[in-house]
Amino acid sequence: MRHVKLGLLVTGLLLTFALQGFAAEWYVSQEAGKNKNAGDSPATAFKNIQKALDQAAPGDTVKVAQGNYFGTMKSGNIIMKKPVTLLGGFSPDFTQRNVLQYQTRIQPDNNSNGTGCDHPLLRIDVKLGEIVIDGFLFDKGESNNYHLQKGIVEGVEEGLLIHPPQVAKQGMRPNAKMPLIAGPGAGGFDGNLLIQNCLFLNGNNCAVRFQVGGNVKVLNNVFVANVMSAMELWGGNRSKRAQLEFAHNTVLFTWSRTSEMGDMGYGVRAMTMMDYNIHHNIIGFSSFAGVDATRDDKDRKLSMDYNVFLLNKQADLTLPGGGLFMRVWVEDFEDLEIESSDGNTAPKDLSVLAGAVNKAYAGGFLSATYKETVDYDENSPMNQFRAALELNKQGTISSTVSMYANKYPFDDAIKLFGAVSDVGAQLP
Repeated sequence: MRHVKLGLLVTGLLLTFALQGFAAEWYVSQEAGKNKNAGDSPATAFKNIQKALDQAAPGDTVKVAQGNYFGTMKSGNIIMKKPVTLLGGFSPDFTQRNVLQYQTRIQPDNNSNGTGCDHPLLRIDVKLGEIVIDGFLFDKGESNNYHLQKGIVEGVEEGLLIHPPQVAKQGMRPNAKMPLIAGPGAGGFDGNLLIQNCLFLNGNNCAVRFQVGGNVKVLNNVFVANVMSAMELWGGNRSKRAQLEFAHNTVLFTWSRTSEMGDMGYGVRAMTMMDYNIHHNIIGFSSFAGVDATRDDKDRKLSMDYNVFLLNKQADLTLPGGGLFMRVWVEDFEDLEIESSDGNTAPKDLSVLAGAVNKAYAGGFLSATYKETVDYDENSPMNQFRAALELNKQGTISSTVSMYANKYPFDDAIKLFGAVSDVGAQLP
């Protein structure tokens, strides 16, 4: 019996070493690649990320050169079905890597939206394993519909965001109302995930949102002009609590769920069955709150240290209580019964961003309003006539929106990397 156990152990170790030894590297180049290539060297690179992901085995690495990639046949979505390391920001010959110089974009156009409107830019359709997503610039600004007359702000290039099924003009396709990155749905991803050195821009339904069961690190990313929330993860394994470290990120201009400004608009959402370590971030210009912890979870461990909370509209932190949530500002963090809340600050002006933020966009956000006016005259000739016919009387309701999730310029979003030393996203 002892002999059999030893044999099984040796076999297991040899298998582990074999898997590690045979982990492959795959290469993708929009400029020089072809999907009929082998994909296993810079000289034989694939053209599409999807092709490399389909070919890769668990544990492999996919290296992607500069270019704009949004699915095979410009489908608008990429699906990861196996746990891999996905690296962007390589030069065309793969000899150098610089995420901002050699930009690897996931930036679809409006034609990629299709008719289903049910796909994120990247779907992680994986249940278990180790995943790394490093050096990708996700942006829905070119595919979204923006109103041609409403929500126009001087100095901002587009009007307010339009949610499906409406479109800006005839011939355009409705927005794909999904997160920029989403997970596998029921059961979630029960592994370890690292997201770093990425940009998440102009998302119309959260930036990153799904259920996880392992350890997640979200480090050194920029999130700008996303709707509902920038980061929304919750635990999915009842036998253990998931862990999120959210550090050195810059999160700005998170908008409410709809243009009526009624709900949502959180930088980071602390959900259930997960512990959160939120530190050294810039979290600002949230239409509701910088951090939301209103989902009741008595076992949740929440740490918030050395963050800059900048001009959030209703609170820096929301907690359960009072029916309408408890709104807490940085100056009251020391009274919180959470794991840690040291070194947080709350500047009252834009100087902390050293001119990196788009000032026209910031001004429009801070003064954004939604108003409704009702025009109803029950004694109007039309309503008198309708009453005589025993029909309901009618009026009109018109709304005015000064700004809502307008497109934030890609080039300005890039400037936010390294805008402030020691806090927020640094130069990758």
